[in-house]
Amino acid sequence: MGAATTAVSESLSLQDLDVYVLYYSGHGQVHSGTWLVTEDESISFQELLELSRSYAVPFGKLLVVIADSCYAGALCKAHKEAFNREKDRRAASNLIVFAATQPDLDAAENDDGGDFTTWFLTQLDVPLYTLFEKA
Repeated sequence: MGAATTAVSESLSLQDLDVYVLYYSGHGQVHSGTWLVTEDESISFQELLELSRSYAVPFGKLLVVIADSCYAGALCKAHKEAFNREKDRRAASNLIVFAATQPDLDAAENDDGGDFTTWFLTQLDVPLYTLFEKA
């Protein structure tokens, strides 16, 4: 586990919330959507799944991951695939992933914040269940 994942783990262990929101805006790796936190540090979907397994599942919590990065859709794809693995199904059930892009696309910002950011900000006062009705 890298320093960034350790920092997130420590933060989650100190919080007593029903829903943890982890928002990442930065570089994503081609094909995997892995977050490139620094030149030497990354956070993969498997590490996000382990965070769910360690901090959300045992306490009946929900981990919401918002990936505003290139290739972030690959995280959604990996999330969907996790439901097909018995050992990962429970952790995947306590995890929701929102992605700024499709698995093969770059994310970009403009003067107004970009399409994903603009949409996301309009949804902050909308009940979570309605987001899935519009998808």
